[in-house]
Amino acid sequence: MERWRAGELSARTGMKPSDEVHAVGATLDALLNELDCRRVQNERAEEERTCSCGSWLIG
Repeated sequence: MERWRAGELSARTGMKPSDEVHAVGATLDALLNELDCRRVQNERAEEERTCSCGSWLIG
């Protein structure tokens, strides 16, 4: 978690849900994957919005 907070967005625990503690780690990994996916989607949407606004202003 500390690596992720420091900006290493690909950091994961790598734990497999073999017991309760590892299940928490695996759930955390799934949450981080979802956050990363949403971040990428938001960045793409922002790029598209910026590009389409720029062409509207020029054209």
